[in-house]
Amino acid sequence: MSDVLESIFSTIEKEKSRLLAVVVHMNDTYLLDERHERGFPGFPRVISTVKRLREHVKKVKGEDRTLVLHSGDFLGPSLVGKNTKGLAMIELLNRMELDWCVLGNHEFDYDEKGLNDCLNKAKFGVVMANVESPDRRIQKTVLWPSPKNPLVAITGIVSETVHRGFPESWKFLDPKKTLAEFAKSTQKVPFHIVLTHAGREEDRLMRQGLLRRYFLLGGHDHDIDWGEHDWPAVIYKNKSNLETVRVVLLFAGSAASWFDLFNATEELASQRFDNAKLSVKKEALKVGNYDHLVKFPNDREKILSKISEADAEVFRRAWQNFDREQLRIPCKMLDALFILPRIEDHHEKLLRYADHVYQANPDDEGFVREQMQMEIDRTILKDVTSTAPKGVDVSDLLLRHHAAPIGTFAAECIRKRANADVAILNAGSFRVDGTLPPKVTVHDLKECFLYDNETCVVVLPLPRDAVEAMISHGRKLLGLGGYPQTSQPEVPDKDELLVAITSYLLESDFSLDEYDKVLAEYFSIDRAALQKKVKELAKDRFSIISAIVSFASSTDMPKMLESDEQLSVVDKFIKLADALYAAAPNLKPTYMDNLKDDKPIPDNRELTIARDALRAWLRTLAENAAEIRKQLPKSNVDFKIKEKYRPDPFYSKVTATLDDQPTYKMFYELYTALDNHMATFKNERRYAAILEYAAAGIGDWKGP
Repeated sequence: MSDVLESIFSTIEKEKSRLLAVVVHMNDTYLLDERHERGFPGFPRVISTVKRLREHVKKVKGEDRTLVLHSGDFLGPSLVGKNTKGLAMIELLNRMELDWCVLGNHEFDYDEKGLNDCLNKAKFGVVMANVESPDRRIQKTVLWPSPKNPLVAITGIVSETVHRGFPESWKFLDPKKTLAEFAKSTQKVPFHIVLTHAGREEDRLMRQGLLRRYFLLGGHDHDIDWGEHDWPAVIYKNKSNLETVRVVLLFAGSAASWFDLFNATEELASQRFDNAKLSVKKEALKVGNYDHLVKFPNDREKILSKISEADAEVFRRAWQNFDREQLRIPCKMLDALFILPRIEDHHEKLLRYADHVYQANPDDEGFVREQMQMEIDRTILKDVTSTAPKGVDVSDLLLRHHAAPIGTFAAECIRKRANADVAILNAGSFRVDGTLPPKVTVHDLKECFLYDNETCVVVLPLPRDAVEAMISHGRKLLGLGGYPQTSQPEVPDKDELLVAITSYLLESDFSLDEYDKVLAEYFSIDRAALQKKVKELAKDRFSIISAIVSFASSTDMPKMLESDEQLSVVDKFIKLADALYAAAPNLKPTYMDNLKDDKPIPDNRELTIARDALRAWLRTLAENAAEIRKQLPKSNVDFKIKEKYRPDPFYSKVTATLDDQPTYKMFYELYTALDNHMATFKNERRYAAILEYAAAGIGDWKGP
């Protein structure tokens, strides 16, 4: 047993009296089999791990408190999924004893009937609250393990962009309003889980109205496996294809319920003070001076009634076990509260490839082998052993953030096949999320381009401005399937270009990437009219794989470029800030102060060099502040409001109007982008704080 799994088992035993649930969470599962080189354990091993975990929980608790959840995208896309219309995945999820899932956009890959056929075979349920579904099997809220004595309230939410992949008859409802209704109707349930299928930024917006003990367990992103704890409601996601599986242990009697008891005590004391009609005004008393009106143990049950029975029972046991010298009875209720420990409400661990049970069930392995049997074309199309001996990177992390060698190569093959000026291929066309062998075969391409068909690429003439607008839009879709892979970095300088582009981006009613919206706005027409216009303009249509097969031998696969010119402003800052951490790993507050000026840092030459490089680069940003702001992610900061309600925590010494402070605006927006950037959570580093210090004295930014 791995150390990680052993620590989970140990914690379950140690905290058995407080343990309410063991949650196993996964998302975006397409591939069935174990793939060591990509870190995918495969379904058979994960099924065995979940089974062993469930058995351990039953042994310790005397009942099954394991809750297995999936955040969507499981029917497709994969070769096996296409061959079985998703039924192979349903069988494996049944064997895993999945409890509940939310639907993702790929659940409709085989149309609504295909989804219905799969759900007819499923032994698990679907929970989804913000979509009005014609399928009555889908529930809006689940109370687990039972409505009579619920410990966890579960709901499901999809984002508006994901919903574009749903049929029109599935009506979309506002996520925030839906979550507010969910919170109101389940107030007394100890824990709340929201299964989401949405992008990271959408998850961060959705959780803003949620409180402690709410967990957004998300899907849709394929490359996120860190927790985001900068809000009472926590976000957890996993990497796709079971590369990571998260286990969350939920505990009763935690700090969250302790604060509920504290607030209930204060509220009751206040009520009794008012009812007593005492002559002294309550406002004149120091805080706590009327808390003697609530007694322990007399008022214990009245206060405990304000929290769940599961939490209340933990506190009852804690008071019974205290030394009577420690707790002199009777006493003030607050005194009884303050001797209670305030402990965490959950414990979470990620399971990776090596953490799962090695000896999977032979029946499960046999089922997967049977599904994997298909005719395989091993014809080698491209051998890049000399330039990429470890294989070709086709990971989502690369393709959805950068111009990737495989992306440029595939787009160039398409451009040549179309005899076009430029080719645009969305990153979502690539479905492997891993590494292809250095000798790329036809079978590798079939696994990679699962959605390929004879009309996958459309060739049409478009104005240069329209093409640039689409590419510019796509490059803002960092981390998503709409990020563009193009045949060349810049489009040719011609008024009209012949463009080869994946037809999904312009003609599909289910496209989530909004290239069609950009082009429709350019032509001042609606999307329906655009689809008609694309059909009229189309010069040719063909498949991605046919283009690569025809032109792979005559097309070079470029090496991965790592120049700073390719980095965004935010990514460049993170790279320079990481150099600070390399020189001073902990970057203690004393070191932070040394970032505010250009004086040599005592006893740390490397940190001085890294600091000077960062401040020099920040000065170049300040000199071009207006232009740099255009390159930064859109900010919700309303500077007119900030001016009205000044001073603010970042720049309290400002006396001029904000219109006269372009550097301040630029740095503030960069600060906001860093504070929310995934690297802040993934690397557990204080990038925004570094900017606050390192930009001190540059332009009109005064620093902390």
